[in-house]
Amino acid sequence: MDSSIRSICIYGGLVSSQLHGFQQGPMDISRMGRYVIDASNLGNSLANIDFKVIPDINNTWGPGLYAYQDRLPSGINPQKLDNIYWVSLGLWEELTTQFMYEAYSNSNYPTIFTQKQILEIANQGIPASLFRLHTSSNESMKIADSYQSPPGYIILSPQFVPRDNEGDSTNGYLISVVFTPKRNEIWIFEAWNLKNGPICKLHHPQFNIGYSFHTAWLPQISSRASNYKVSVKQDYQNSVETFFDALPKSLTIEFLKLHKDEFKKLFTQLEYLFELQPKEKDLHQFSVK
Repeated sequence: MDSSIRSICIYGGLVSSQLHGFQQGPMDISRMGRYVIDASNLGNSLANIDFKVIPDINNTWGPGLYAYQDRLPSGINPQKLDNIYWVSLGLWEELTTQFMYEAYSNSNYPTIFTQKQILEIANQGIPASLFRLHTSSNESMKIADSYQSPPGYIILSPQFVPRDNEGDSTNGYLISVVFTPKRNEIWIFEAWNLKNGPICKLHHPQFNIGYSFHTAWLPQISSRASNYKVSVKQDYQNSVETFFDALPKSLTIEFLKLHKDEFKKLFTQLEYLFELQPKEKDLHQFSVK
């Protein structure tokens, strides 16, 4: 299959360049589950004592990253998670690609929606969301609070930050990186009131980051204590030197022309980080006039 088909949306157009690097749209709705397992009986079908699984039409399309209260005021980890904060991609045409649709068209896995229904929902559009899953018990498990972003926005890298020393798992703030159609921002939500939307949006002209994943919050910041250090150049030198040989041989001239700006940027970054001059044969092989 031509590599360029991975960038073709289901309606025929190309995925916008501002969305390059993001995950592709889901081909079925996800489900959030809570399982009670007998740890003394692992490997036995009876180990699973109780469970509850729920989908949500507005919130569980492509959930991936989550946050929770990871430490109590005492500094120790909580023994039980009553609330988990999730971000989900949503389901929208711009990220529903022909490649993914064909890959799942003959799937034997059980699904909630048919492929036709998936396309209809993607056409209507379900935006990205941030939601709180209440998990104190199977009986009470539910999506207790949620916020849906405007269309075309992506919410990532959620981080729970406690407000004070009371220790409640909703008594804090959720901080997330948000990719808007125009720029990157940091949004701050009240953990106990997500549906109210962000209470603060931060931006700086130089805040231009790529697809972000995991975050951390520290109550205090201090100088790094460890003296262990490996330079980026030393760590990745061999990978960079073999980069071009590792590229798929099926890359076409059309693909290179389509992504020539990305390749030029890559060359610049390699030269800056590693003080490398790409080999003459490599430049000749991948140059695009």
